Amino acid sequence: MHNRPAFGVSMGVCFARLAGVLLAGLLCVVRPALAQTVTPAGTAIDNAATVTFVGAGGTPTTITTNRVSAIVTPPPTLSAVAILRAAGGNGTPSMAGPTQCSGSSGMVTLPAPVQANGTELDP
Repeated sequence: MHNRPAFGVSMGVCFARLAGVLLAGLLCVVRPALAQTVTPAGTAIDNAATVTFVGAGGTPTTITTNRVSAIVTPPPTLSAVAILRAAGGNGTPSMAGPTQCSGSSGMVTLPAPVQANGTELDP
């Protein structure tokens, strides 16, 4: 007499266990991603703390801090920096410059770039 289940029955149990493990793993990956929503820029987040305690004389005391407010700022935009060299008419490379940055008030001239050793790159 054999006390083992039929091959098809044991495969069904293995498949059910594998499916359960995969489902649990999927939930562990998907749940944190769903919980991370971005708060819209300009949203005000207000906070005030309250503490309640019983003082030395047995009197219950409650203290509330002042309310503070934080405004959510928009995330930074992506940017890229490229320092290019242009070859002059004689084939000698020279620095392209001056460097500029586009800001809310228009184009702003930036100081000359600096190498890692502190030497200024003069355009």
